[in-house]
Amino acid sequence: MEVIELTLTPQGCREALVARLEELGFTDYIEGSCDQLDADDGEEQAWVDAFERGALELPLVIYSYDESVMLQLVSDLKAQFGQQLDIQWRRIADAIWQTAWEPAFEALTTERFFISDHQAKQDPGSRQRIRLESGLVFGSGQHATTQAMVRLMEKVCAKPAPGSRFLDVGTGTGVLALVAHYLGYADLMGTDIEPEALAVARRNQSLNAVPFPLIEGSLPPADEVFETIACNILPPTLTHLLPALQQRLKAGGLLLLAGFHEANVEPILRAAAALGMKEAQRIVERGWIALALTRQGL
Repeated sequence: MEVIELTLTPQGCREALVARLEELGFTDYIEGSCDQLDADDGEEQAWVDAFERGALELPLVIYSYDESVMLQLVSDLKAQFGQQLDIQWRRIADAIWQTAWEPAFEALTTERFFISDHQAKQDPGSRQRIRLESGLVFGSGQHATTQAMVRLMEKVCAKPAPGSRFLDVGTGTGVLALVAHYLGYADLMGTDIEPEALAVARRNQSLNAVPFPLIEGSLPPADEVFETIACNILPPTLTHLLPALQQRLKAGGLLLLAGFHEANVEPILRAAAALGMKEAQRIVERGWIALALTRQGL
């Protein structure tokens, strides 16, 4: 399956563009960030300085699986903004959207984990090594959303109760389920709509000798409930899945969400609050957010 990535770069019309997108119902967009800049050569500071002077307008990035909807949006925006708006369109594999920002990956080092390619020779020291097969799929550790989620799990999932169940929705490489295993979860499950991603996840299970059920599809049956659910996917799909995720979360359980930028967090929090879920913790990694929400007791 492919997702369409639409990058909108305004030239003096940003406020009007945002207002028009809201009128058309496009509130799930990602604002441009510093992720693609090299902090070592001073690019990041130059970017920040230009933004603070008002000399730079951030691009907005929209994702959708529906080509007809995107074509209609492009037509509408071209008619209104003309040359004031640069529009870039491309198709990317749903399973590799995270690599659009950081194509290179060596290792992710956190407080407790060392997540690397399975052929990496670095010494993890006292950290738990998680070996991953290289592959352009979700969760290899190279993107800020995965990094933020792992660090969030270290904080809020460090002491799961005996027998606690963990569900990883959109598991990709299976890395979050592997992290959950080493944090102490006894019962793991992963889902993904992409057979190729599930194949990679199975190979990573083998590399780390941590087996757990993998299901092709978005979610397990509704009668399956979990103490903790993690979901690191695109905002439009994430928002759509929230009611079903809440249904599968035990009262008092943790819902861990990532895959969105700071610009997108408030609509997600409002949708979660309407379902009786409250923010407990957040981690911000270069403008990308991982949220821990608790489901209030029934």
